[in-house]
Amino acid sequence: MTEIQDSTSPVRRFFEEHFPHLGSVRADLATRACDAVTIRPEPMTGYPWSTVGGAIDYRIRFAFPQAAAYASRWELASETSGFGLPVSSDVFPLQAEVGASGGAPYGFYNLWAGSFFASLREVLTEIGPTAGRLELALEEAMARHCYVLSIYDAIGRGVPIDRTPLVSVAGSASSDALARLCPDAAVSDLVKMTSLFYDGQQPLLAATRVGLGPIFTGSTDVHGADADLIVDGCLVDIKAAIDTRKLSKPQWPWQLLGYVLLDYEDEWSLTSVAVYLARQGRLVRWTLADFCSMLGCNVAGSMSAELSRLRAEFRRAARP
Repeated sequence: MTEIQDSTSPVRRFFEEHFPHLGSVRADLATRACDAVTIRPEPMTGYPWSTVGGAIDYRIRFAFPQAAAYASRWELASETSGFGLPVSSDVFPLQAEVGASGGAPYGFYNLWAGSFFASLREVLTEIGPTAGRLELALEEAMARHCYVLSIYDAIGRGVPIDRTPLVSVAGSASSDALARLCPDAAVSDLVKMTSLFYDGQQPLLAATRVGLGPIFTGSTDVHGADADLIVDGCLVDIKAAIDTRKLSKPQWPWQLLGYVLLDYEDEWSLTSVAVYLARQGRLVRWTLADFCSMLGCNVAGSMSAELSRLRAEFRRAARP
């Protein structure tokens, strides 16, 4: 939600007026995670932090049994046909799919994407609907595929192709060549974070209503907005930060609440929000009433009525 970063936007002014106490939520998160052990990659110098952060988002989503449905989406991908998905698909394309479908005028790039998604489909088909650990070789393959998905994700969000690692792959790249873009250090790092997730978050995996990369009724009002995960009414944002006091983009509490407010029709029946700290294995959750109160918006009466009011005001800000 780029509007939050723009100090002149109506959306930014909405949050500043209604939810001014960002520091309270940030401090609470840091306090509740202060005793956690942190996974650190080696070496840290020159490490692809952003790409790995996107990769663990995808890997955690693929841990849910519901992700098995993605394999059928990629039956169109092949070594020769390139990659493309209809925007009218019942399941909204992942940002990685958006990036992979937008390779023009780089025709060769579309072919790489087709090869890659065909490979990922084979991996997911082999895994099947599972909420359990994988053998190491298969987990490492998943890590490499999720790393490439993160690269495509960045392209889907506007990063030029020639500013991504794809430019380092010469000639007609195979899916194996793309997978090798993921450094061994990143593979190890992703495997450790995935193992930590399985160790501590089995209750999430048992959720009955799950949204993987969900979008909302109002997403188009803010130039597109997709969250990481929804599990049984809790909106979860995944962060892979070393220092929990310094998560990227200090306005992240507004971003999290913004997703809730974009659910104009209460389609997801959200009652809480959470941050999952992938390097610490810690899920920090707040009820919506507590979250709003910490941000400086006192909830008088029912949370349902307050949400309706806030969503209406937010909608007006998003549609000036």
